[in-house]
Amino acid sequence: SELVKEAKVATQDWGAKEPTIKKISLEGRASHAIDGKRQISTWQDFFPTTWMADTSKPLPQWLEIRFDKERILNSLTVYTIAFARWTPETSGIRDWDVEVWDGKEWKVVDSVVGNTRVSKVSRFKTPVTTDRVRIVVKATNDPEGTVGIMEVEAFGPR
Repeated sequence: SELVKEAKVATQDWGAKEPTIKKISLEGRASHAIDGKRQISTWQDFFPTTWMADTSKPLPQWLEIRFDKERILNSLTVYTIAFARWTPETSGIRDWDVEVWDGKEWKVVDSVVGNTRVSKVSRFKTPVTTDRVRIVVKATNDPEGTVGIMEVEAFGPR
């Protein structure tokens, strides 16, 4: 799933008597998790570079990434939410499985439990050949249930 919703934001220019209210679109698209951006500097950059799961749906939820062809992978790094007041300890994903498609079904190649770090590397016991991977989020550190991934990077043998 993806989070897409409208929100109102108040901004106030120096010297202005009243704030300006703007409608903005908050889009946590899956493609944002593979845009090469692991860090942001302003809150306005958060949604254009983060996958957010639909908050109206229960866990587990997943982010699926399909490659243009089969790839040999030996590790995958997940970067969770980390910006200003949104820290991995209070807003990041906590428990997830890394799955690969073997042509017939999904296979779990790593499970992460109790994460409170910005990034987590999953090293596979043996390299896998696949055209897609999936991060299945089972739990989040956010008390409101927010699920977000800033970036996913897959690596193969050199």
